[in-house]
Amino acid sequence: MRRLPHVHRALSAIAATGRVVIRQPTLLVYPIVLTALVVGLVVAVGAGIYITNGGPVVWTVLYASYFVVGGVLTTFAFGALYYESDAVLREGARPPLIGLLAAWRNRRRLLIVGLVVGTVGLASWAGRPILEGVFGDEAAVILDVIVGTGLLTAIQIAVLGTGDLRDNLDTIEAVTEAVWVESLLTRQVNRGISTVCLWIGAAFGLGSVVTGYRVEPLGFWTPFLGFLLVPVATILLCATIHGVSQAALFQYATGNEDEATVSPSGFVVTERD
Repeated sequence: MRRLPHVHRALSAIAATGRVVIRQPTLLVYPIVLTALVVGLVVAVGAGIYITNGGPVVWTVLYASYFVVGGVLTTFAFGALYYESDAVLREGARPPLIGLLAAWRNRRRLLIVGLVVGTVGLASWAGRPILEGVFGDEAAVILDVIVGTGLLTAIQIAVLGTGDLRDNLDTIEAVTEAVWVESLLTRQVNRGISTVCLWIGAAFGLGSVVTGYRVEPLGFWTPFLGFLLVPVATILLCATIHGVSQAALFQYATGNEDEATVSPSGFVVTERD
């Protein structure tokens, strides 16, 4: 079959976000939950450091807790998002929040994957200076994307597949190999969107402060549109794009799209609710 260029495939996966959200607006609940989890964990770690006055042991425990707990919670949230995105991409609009039911049904497998995600995240954060020193910045980024794609694939298989996770290791490897370039491209596009949106928000907020421009009925609080609302909206947008685009790439890699290049025989999609 004709192979689409990596860039075209990545952009097509990103473009699927609009179609999925229009068909299933309730899917936005998951990015909202993800944003709340990230903000809550950051506040909790900051509060812990402030209350205990820091210290090496406290920092180690809090950061380890941040990555492990965050890994588990975000795994469940992404699992629900992936499931529902996959269902909409396959079949169109589905009953609202079926991703939550799927995440609960596969809670044991998602818990295992979440613990792995958190542990790998902690190890990656601690060892990143070494990786960059040994492999260089670009190689470290590529390695991070490959590992990240593999973990995301494990989340998708945990919520979409059947059987033991160990039975699907070949599938995880095959999917990662098939779409890691596209995953890198989608991350870079997402990063670009985030950077542009944050600069626009900061410019608006600063401009409002300097010029005295106000939007009714916000009045005095107008600058916070740029300083607070835009960053939060940016996180929601990027989380949504990330979740839907990865679901689209997963369908491509597992042989559920016309241009798929790999179709691991051991992977079976669960029946829909």
